[in-house]
Amino acid sequence: MSNLVAIVRAGVSREPARLDPATARALYSAACDASSGAIREEKLPAPLRAVLERRRDDLILALRPASRDRIAAALATLDGMVARAVNDFAEDRYSVQVDIADLADVAEWALEAAAADFRRAKVGEGRFRPTAGELRREAMRHAQPFAEELGRIERVLRAPVEPAAKPIDPDRRRALAAEMRAAVAAASMPDGPTP
Repeated sequence: MSNLVAIVRAGVSREPARLDPATARALYSAACDASSGAIREEKLPAPLRAVLERRRDDLILALRPASRDRIAAALATLDGMVARAVNDFAEDRYSVQVDIADLADVAEWALEAAAADFRRAKVGEGRFRPTAGELRREAMRHAQPFAEELGRIERVLRAPVEPAAKPIDPDRRRALAAEMRAAVAAASMPDGPTP
């Protein structure tokens, strides 16, 4: 049991911080472009790309599955709740091993947050130990926004980048404006050409 206590005292990974609003808006804008094919270069400048690459790395680390020991520690925090009736020690060990296998792909901090929600009766009644499926569902609910954000960031970073449009020469711009004014004037004249 001392090994389990040491694992619990070691602490868990932490939920990632939320994106600041400006970066979130820039990511949303770039993701919209990425979904239509390519991102315009001005939507993904080098500093933003660097921020998104660091954020991607942080999210990958935060969403890394919990170790078997951390899963066992999270399950042990629920032992004060009434568990399924098990009369045989070997059967109990087997059911814990099945629970650990069922929770093997859950992020550590999300698993701990889900266990805390059950202990505090934020989810469930707070009297009965949750099944591995219930615990997994609640943990995935905690991790889902970050998994979706990671997906958006990866789509943006993988998308092809279109080079920025070259600015139009001022003389050429004036000539184009004059052509457009002439075309609009010709189209609005009653005796002008009809389409």
